[in-house]
Amino acid sequence: MGPTTAPGAQAAGPPVRDGAAATLLIGLAALALLAPLLAHGPLPRGSDVFAHNHYLIEFSKALSEGDLWPRWTEGTNQGLGAPSFVMLPPLFYYLASAASVPFGSPIAGTKLTLILLAALTGLCFYLLAREWIGPGVPAGVGAALYLLLPYHVLDIYQRYAMSEITAFVFFPLILLFARRTLEGGSRRDFAGLSLTFAGLLYAHLVSALLFSLLLVPWLVWEVRGRWGALLRPLVGFACGLGLSAPCLLPAVVEKADANIAWVREMPNGDFRANFIFKDEPLPGLGFKDPVKQPVLRAAHSQLLLGLAAAWVALALTFPSEVRRRRDAATLAVGCGAAYFMQLEISTPLWKLVPELASIQFPWRFQTVMVLAAALLVAMALRAAWPVGSPATISPAGKRRLGLGLLLVLVAINLGLAAWIAFLKPFDFSAERLASPGVVHWIEPAFTPVQFKAYRTFKRRRVSVPRAVLTGGGGNVSVVTWQTSRRVLEIDSASGGRVEVGTFWFPGWTGRLDGSSLELRPLDPYATIGFDVPPGRHTVELRFEATPVRGAAGWIGFASIFTTIACAWWLPHLRFPVTDVEPAAAARSPSGP
Repeated sequence: MGPTTAPGAQAAGPPVRDGAAATLLIGLAALALLAPLLAHGPLPRGSDVFAHNHYLIEFSKALSEGDLWPRWTEGTNQGLGAPSFVMLPPLFYYLASAASVPFGSPIAGTKLTLILLAALTGLCFYLLAREWIGPGVPAGVGAALYLLLPYHVLDIYQRYAMSEITAFVFFPLILLFARRTLEGGSRRDFAGLSLTFAGLLYAHLVSALLFSLLLVPWLVWEVRGRWGALLRPLVGFACGLGLSAPCLLPAVVEKADANIAWVREMPNGDFRANFIFKDEPLPGLGFKDPVKQPVLRAAHSQLLLGLAAAWVALALTFPSEVRRRRDAATLAVGCGAAYFMQLEISTPLWKLVPELASIQFPWRFQTVMVLAAALLVAMALRAAWPVGSPATISPAGKRRLGLGLLLVLVAINLGLAAWIAFLKPFDFSAERLASPGVVHWIEPAFTPVQFKAYRTFKRRRVSVPRAVLTGGGGNVSVVTWQTSRRVLEIDSASGGRVEVGTFWFPGWTGRLDGSSLELRPLDPYATIGFDVPPGRHTVELRFEATPVRGAAGWIGFASIFTTIACAWWLPHLRFPVTDVEPAAAARSPSGP
């Protein structure tokens, strides 16, 4: 369906002008994305706003106490604490904690972090689009849409999914460096692939799993039987896994010590109840998940946009531009596959991959749809852009039809995004930061396995003293009570058992007058308990690295040098380029 004439030499627009236009588009899109947030003092009451603000406050508090990587959060679970950042990736919380310092407010710090993330997200997409498509307006429009498509907006205003929002920064960069490395690449490209894949894991483990499920088939398709060329990117991903080991390994191994089953047992945690066409009342709650209707509409609007853009791109791209035509077809398939994974018919695939159920919500695959649809629109605009002589551009009728169709579908998507941005009230104010729902956020999945009543924990109200002597007579006084360190003074003539109002979890260690002290979980809450002999004693409790966390730290440290060594060795790996077009040509496309 493309033009019959082969493309000739096309005059590219001036780089400065093209770069300025793209920068302006990205800036305007970022402003439009965040305008509702910046126009209100409070935050939107998204689904996870209580949880994220709780973890941000606790993370910042632990940092201020000298924990360089906070693992424990003191106030979680009604003050019994939790190994929250053994399970959760920390990247967003480092950024938001640093941004909160100048303002003294998590709300202001979150807004500043979102401004930074929006700018980085648009820029990183543009770096991918300008290489795959060409610099200038089409790539800038794609970057703007990457920011403004409905699911990305929904993540901020409806879900308040800050870790997933952070992951959007890394998706384009991984594709950029993966293809470069697949085609030979430089040391910088190899290092970039390793670092960005590690960055995605430090941002959001669920997004990393989800993205990898589609990334692997894409790599296999790219090499098309030239399996030796896969060595470079696979080694790059392996180095990225090593760099992320301090985050990934404890989350994978030590989840066995927590009631992580709650992730699937919670009322809306079963993936089978979260396919986009299933909208029944949540079991045990009696009401429907309010996110279902927005995600259903977002899935369809983004699917239509992506497929229409693919049709326009394929119809208007010259047959000789094999790379771009294949990219358009591949992205269309990826967009369709991501949509398919949100349908109940995909259940066998969800059961086939053991960890897939931990994604919980099939509509999270819309992250891939946003990336694919934005790239396809940029490709369609690039194909329809009137550059060069009349003999080297598509017929005007085809271009008008294609552009008109894209304009309508883009308008529908932007209108849906605007509707989504105002679905939740902007009433999460500074006063709510001090509410019990934030201060003592309850997360049953982060309770120890010895605590058997985790399923009803959200309905319970517990009151456990910070420290009490439960056997024998005497007094216990708290000298120091920090996030990951407690110091107690105990005076007892007969000795006895001490209960500390903190959940027991691997990593808690005790010292009695400088000597090792055995800790154990006590019923009914699996709180820390230990025995003390008669007399006056000082007990120090610390939440320290377990052997798993210690090993993960050393793996991460060693992976820095491994990545450097592999990047240095990369030029010695000689494999054929994986496409009929030269890699250099693919990186310097003509046209705006």
